[in-house]
Amino acid sequence: PAPPPSSSSAPRNDDPNSSGPLRVLICSENVPPQVNGIARRIGCYADGLKNLGCDVDVLHPDSGSSRVLSHTNPWNFTARMMIVRPYQIYKLLTGTPYDVVHVVMPANLSAMWILAAFKILRCIKRESKPALVVSWHCNLVDYLSHFAIGPARYLAYFFFYLLFGMLPLISDRVLTPTKKSEPRLVKLWKRSSSTRSGVCFTGVNKTEFSPESLDTDWGRNWMASKEKYLAREGKEHLLVCVGRLSPEKGVDELIKVLPSLPNCALWLAGDGPFRPELERLAQQLSVPVKFLGYQSGTALHSVYAVADLFVCPSLTETFGQTVNEALASRVRVALPNVP
Repeated sequence: PAPPPSSSSAPRNDDPNSSGPLRVLICSENVPPQVNGIARRIGCYADGLKNLGCDVDVLHPDSGSSRVLSHTNPWNFTARMMIVRPYQIYKLLTGTPYDVVHVVMPANLSAMWILAAFKILRCIKRESKPALVVSWHCNLVDYLSHFAIGPARYLAYFFFYLLFGMLPLISDRVLTPTKKSEPRLVKLWKRSSSTRSGVCFTGVNKTEFSPESLDTDWGRNWMASKEKYLAREGKEHLLVCVGRLSPEKGVDELIKVLPSLPNCALWLAGDGPFRPELERLAQQLSVPVKFLGYQSGTALHSVYAVADLFVCPSLTETFGQTVNEALASRVRVALPNVP
C-alpha cells in the first residue's frame, strides 16, 4: 500500500510572478493506505496538487505524536481519528502562511478548530488568505437513520445541525462529490451566495484500475478462483461488491435479492462490523456469497476486473469511489435508482 501523503514542495506555477509554491494544508482523518473511498480520493487530491507544483502539507492521524493524538474510530475500528495538539495549531497559524486550508469532513472535529483558528487570524489581520475550504464526502444525515434509534435519532439530528451548522461561518466554500450530496447541509452555505458550493470531481488511477490487471498474478488467481467457485455453486455469473460491511451500505439487501437471480453468485471484498450478520443472512437464505475480507494493492485492483457485474447497493453514497474504479476496469455497474 502507498504511504500516507506527506509534504511536497515545487515551484508555484499558477502565478509566474510569485516567488514560491502555492501552499496547501489538507486536514483529513482518511488518507492512504486506508482502504476506503475517501482515503483514496484524498490521496489523489494531494498527488494532483503536487503535480501542479503546489507545496502540500497533509495533517492526518499518522502525522506523529508531536502533531496529533491518534485514537481508534469508535464507529469503524479499522480506521483512526485524531486530536490536533494545541501547540500544533499555533505552529500552523504562525509558520509559513498557507494559501489554502482544506479540511475533509465529516466528523473531523479537529479540523473545525483549525478552521476557526484561521478564520479568527484572518479577521485580526484583515486578510482574505488563506482560503478556507470544506469538502464533505458522505451523506451523514442518512447515516444517522441507520445508527440512531428512536428518540436518540432526533438528538443526533439536533447535535448534527448545532455542530456542523457553524461550518459556513468559519469557511469560505463547501465541496461535495456531486450536486446532490448532503443537500440540507450545503444549503447553509448557499444562503449567502450560490458560489459558496461546488463539486470536487473524483478521478481514478487508470494505471491501477484497468482490464489489464487480469494479466497480473493476482488477476490470474482471482480468475481461477472465480471459475472454480462458479462451477462448484453451479452458477454462470459473478457479482462483485467492494466496500465496508456496515448497515448503511445496503449489502444485506443485495444478499436478499440473490434468490431471484438463480444464475448469479456474489463476492464481497471488504470487512466491517456488519459482517457476522451478513454471513448469517447468506447462510439462512442458502445463497452463494463469498467473503473476501479487506483487499488492497493489486489484489483490490484486479478483483474488479474478474466481475461480470459490479454492484453498489448503498442508498447513502455521495458518489462511491468504487463505481469509478469498476468503470475504469471496464466492468458493467448496477446502482440503486436514488436522487
